[in-house]
Amino acid sequence: ELQYAYYSKTPLSGVLSGIEPTKEGFIAVLYYKSHRVLIPIKEMNLKIEDDNPDIPLAIRLVRVINSMIGAEIDFIVMGLVDEMKSAIGSRAKAMLFKRRRYYFPNNVGYVHIGVGRIVEGRVMAVGHKMIRLEAFGAECVVHAKNLGWEWISDARTHYSIGDRVEAVITSIEANEETGDVSI
Repeated sequence: ELQYAYYSKTPLSGVLSGIEPTKEGFIAVLYYKSHRVLIPIKEMNLKIEDDNPDIPLAIRLVRVINSMIGAEIDFIVMGLVDEMKSAIGSRAKAMLFKRRRYYFPNNVGYVHIGVGRIVEGRVMAVGHKMIRLEAFGAECVVHAKNLGWEWISDARTHYSIGDRVEAVITSIEANEETGDVSI
């Protein structure tokens, strides 16, 4: 399966297991069946707000990845190392693949996901007053006030990493040239 995915560049999914330091920086680690998949931190496609410039970007990225451990993430196989039963993956390319497929018009002009559409999203991280949600390659932060019709004082009591939830797409900003999508 990994070889087929490598040659066809189709996304696979696995559960994020951890993060490890290397000489070049950090790598996210997940397992696909019995194979270890390594994803460089720059290939995790993490967009974080620049709200705390006193903390180095690498440390903030590591914190975000640590908060995502246990989440199911998509990846595209970029390389195989058979003797080590491991692969190199890219979450960024998998997310771009899904965004282009679902948020942009296909060859007959049909767009799968638009404003008002109910989609299944995966909970990637949970905080006190927010969750990080991924829906078909686009990630967003959903604040507690938008999580339900009733008051939610702590999102962690209602949501867990790896949950699949129904979400309504309230807005979409898409750039067809870059493939970037904000929901």
